[in-house]
Amino acid sequence: MAKKNVIVSSVIVMAVLAVCAAVYAEQEGGVVLPEAVKAAIKALYPAGEIEEAKIEKEGLKLYEVEVDANGVEAEITADAEGTIAEVTTKEKIESLPAAVAQTVTAQGGKAIEAEKEVTYAQVKLVKLNAPVTKYEVKIEKDGKTAEIQIAADGKILKQGDEKEKKECSKGKKDKEDDDEDEED
Repeated sequence: MAKKNVIVSSVIVMAVLAVCAAVYAEQEGGVVLPEAVKAAIKALYPAGEIEEAKIEKEGLKLYEVEVDANGVEAEITADAEGTIAEVTTKEKIESLPAAVAQTVTAQGGKAIEAEKEVTYAQVKLVKLNAPVTKYEVKIEKDGKTAEIQIAADGKILKQGDEKEKKECSKGKKDKEDDDEDEED
């Protein structure tokens, strides 16, 4: 009888621990953030509330944290010591810097979505002397959607969409295959 009580008690304790762990894990997206990471995020977004956090491993452990700061949603990447690597925010098209907006207009398309990415440290987490800001803007032109990366001064850093390129080359290969079938 005593053995049965021990087993039942153990099961109850384990169930309570599991529920407590699940409730705690939900608080920060299932990841326990180091205090240094929390402090670094609070310094950037004092009014921000952590909505989700996860660990991203790219040769080193990085925390990817989603924050809502008075309606501004930000995705922050930081290491365990609290070094902020990158901050990405959605931007309103009408609030893009003039140089970025002019570059979009020069492309002949219409901006439909934009993100601002500010890099504070590179992947090896070497702290930069000054943050680097770039904008990722999705534009629509001739019925097609493309993505452009633009520096704050309006210089195009990267243009195009890899998926679109792969689809185009795949479509070309399919057309070549069809042409070969017609010759047979």
